[in-house]
Amino acid sequence: MRRFFYRFTFTCLIVFSFSTQSRAVDSLAANSAFQFLDEPVIPRLVGMGYAGTAFGDGGFSFVNPAQPYLAEQPSIQIGYSPMPGDLTVPFFEVAWVFSDFFWGLHGSNYAINNIIPATEQGPDPTNPFSYSFSLASIDAGFTFDRGAVGVTVNGIQERIETSSRLGISVSAGVLYRIIPGKLTGGVAFLNEGTVSAFTYDVTTEGAQEKLPRSGRLGFAYTDTIWRFPVNAACDAVYRDVGNGSYSAANIVPRMTMPLGLEIWPTDNVALRVGKRINFETEVVNFGAGLSLRPLTFDMAFVVTQFQGDVEIKPTFGLTYALGAPAPGKSAAVQKPPTPPVKPAEIPAVSPKTDSAAIPPAKPLLPAIVPDSLGAPAKVNAAAPDSTKSDKPAP
Repeated sequence: MRRFFYRFTFTCLIVFSFSTQSRAVDSLAANSAFQFLDEPVIPRLVGMGYAGTAFGDGGFSFVNPAQPYLAEQPSIQIGYSPMPGDLTVPFFEVAWVFSDFFWGLHGSNYAINNIIPATEQGPDPTNPFSYSFSLASIDAGFTFDRGAVGVTVNGIQERIETSSRLGISVSAGVLYRIIPGKLTGGVAFLNEGTVSAFTYDVTTEGAQEKLPRSGRLGFAYTDTIWRFPVNAACDAVYRDVGNGSYSAANIVPRMTMPLGLEIWPTDNVALRVGKRINFETEVVNFGAGLSLRPLTFDMAFVVTQFQGDVEIKPTFGLTYALGAPAPGKSAAVQKPPTPPVKPAEIPAVSPKTDSAAIPPAKPLLPAIVPDSLGAPAKVNAAAPDSTKSDKPAP
């Protein structure tokens, strides 16, 4: 436990050292990048309403850097999300778990092509441009008795036409199995770092803008209902999106509460439903998964509503499990360890036996018991031996 305390303290110092090197500026540009850093594209998380601080085995860049600890085996996941507004998001994620440490990689690219600019004369379809936001993350951590600590370094690039800017952030998280196989808790601090100004703005060349940070606290519970494995997750998310020259609080609320439920009606099919409470533009999340080891296919849909317009954001992912599959449903439910089975005990033979069933062995000497008058008497004697006297022994 002492070694865990020292490592966790060292991890926190690395994360918060970035805050001393950045300006306390909350600009419109910095918050635009933050919108994508807060939108996981992992289908299992999306279907669970983004509740993943203490649940799941994907999306460590968005919810908890310690999350690979929950994976039952190494895996590679690729996916694609054609979101509304011509926004496309291809992504990949790798998580490799060992006995005492883990590492992971994540890459995603949010892109919109053929954007028609607007001028004073109106739209100009002859000069379209494109926009993209790229995220690359590397994750590493160690495990202890009933939990794990992880750190993620995120590199971002945002590009509008030919102008771009770069940023870097660090996140840290902890997971702990409160009741092994039943209840898991997690906490994470995300996106401590800065982003540069766009290259087309020469007046702010070299300036660094602080990325809005966020904190997450979550719990995940595992049980069975009518013999169906069930996972439930609940998070509380706080976003630092104000108190500067610009506040994104009017676009993204400071506090949200993602909730999610996953049920496995069969060994191969999962059904999911979730809701991000206090996020008005999202109505409901739902999804499903099909597990055919070593492949797992997941899909999720988010029903959104903005100014009366209802749209659906789909996300699809394919996961390939590396190595031997774990017993039972992989990553579906954390099962408690099976207690050791005691070897069957051989029943002891009672000293009282039935003389009819087991004839007594012939004694060397006849058994002597006193009769009612006090004189010795011979009972249960063996057949008389011609070589011995009939007189009882003194």
